[in-house]
Amino acid sequence: MTARLLLIAAALAAVHAAQAVEDVDPANDGSQYAWAGNLGWINAEPLGNGGPGWNLTDDAATGWLWSANAGWISLSCENTGSCTTVDYGVVHDGMGGLGGYGWAPNIGWISFSCVNTSSCGSVDYAVSVDPVSFEVSGYAYAPNAGWIGFSCQDSASCGSVDFGVRLEEPAVFEDGFESS
Repeated sequence: MTARLLLIAAALAAVHAAQAVEDVDPANDGSQYAWAGNLGWINAEPLGNGGPGWNLTDDAATGWLWSANAGWISLSCENTGSCTTVDYGVVHDGMGGLGGYGWAPNIGWISFSCVNTSSCGSVDYAVSVDPVSFEVSGYAYAPNAGWIGFSCQDSASCGSVDFGVRLEEPAVFEDGFESS
């Protein structure tokens, strides 16, 4: 009985570990970079395949981003173990829309949607994931660092500087994004 419980516990740990691994740049073609004019390149797959990068679940974006000029950017308080004192994170609506906040000690809060700041009437922005291609697009905003663009198509710069973040299709979306 004890051996069976250990086997079940090991299987559950393996599933949890698999869910925590980043799911960025599935084609290994460099689709892992966002751009911020005041920060430079932001890597959504720091430390390479299987590292601590961006992971999309049915209700959140978790993991880490890396900027040489801003340092580590956390997408969830679970990364820092601070949820009991500072509860934050990037949320996913299950249909590709992202919201909520990321945190970087060197630049502060990063908003993934104008809904967070009630500024949509004057400055409409958001980050989203396409339900077919799983390409990330749109802008996030950090008051201390400015705009962070997730696709060259948003800035019409693809002809001269091609960049963007693409995610693997998450297992929870095997048939496309869930509808609410």
